[in-house]
Amino acid sequence: MHTFNKITLAALLVITSASSFAGDNQDANIKQNGDGNWSFAAQGGSHNQLDINQEGSRNGAIAQQSGVDNKVDIQSTGNGNQAQSYQGGANNEATLKQNGNGNMAANFQSGSKNDTDIQQKGDRNMASSGQMGQSNDANMSQEGNGNAAFGSQEGTQNESDLKQEGSNNLSLTAQRGTGNDVETLQQGMLNSSAVMQSGTNNEANVAQKGTGNMSSVVQY
Repeated sequence: MHTFNKITLAALLVITSASSFAGDNQDANIKQNGDGNWSFAAQGGSHNQLDINQEGSRNGAIAQQSGVDNKVDIQSTGNGNQAQSYQGGANNEATLKQNGNGNMAANFQSGSKNDTDIQQKGDRNMASSGQMGQSNDANMSQEGNGNAAFGSQEGTQNESDLKQEGSNNLSLTAQRGTGNDVETLQQGMLNSSAVMQSGTNNEANVAQKGTGNMSSVVQY
């Protein structure tokens, strides 16, 4: 199989020296196609964009950003999948998409008004989020097979939306602060769900459909 690994010069510089890649309005693209795949990138500053795109085989990918108004987009399609993203600062956005096989995805953000979107489709799924600060937003969606999903938010006016479709489902969400909101939807197989909230004006909606159902909501 022909393997195509394209790493932009900027990303290569990051690998040898993360500090050499700090500034504003920078753009890094990493594309990989088949076999061993792996990626690493880091950005500091504001209004930076980071894209990682992987297709087949062992996949990987880690991205780090710090600053304001940064964006990262990671997509994997098949086989070993993993992806992680760390962001610090404010008004950052992260999107992680995965399609099939080993899946896993994680994102951690700190600051205020951050945004996370994780989508997965098939096989061993797992997803994690985690936000600190205020007015954060997280969406996770999973479709089939191993499912799991975690989540956690801290601060005020956080919001979390979580959706799972089929197989071994599990979902946990925890929030702290005031005005938090959680929605969880699970559909088929071994379902389970737990929501924990503390603070004031919290709200939780959980809907489950078929097989192992179980649910627990705690609010203070």
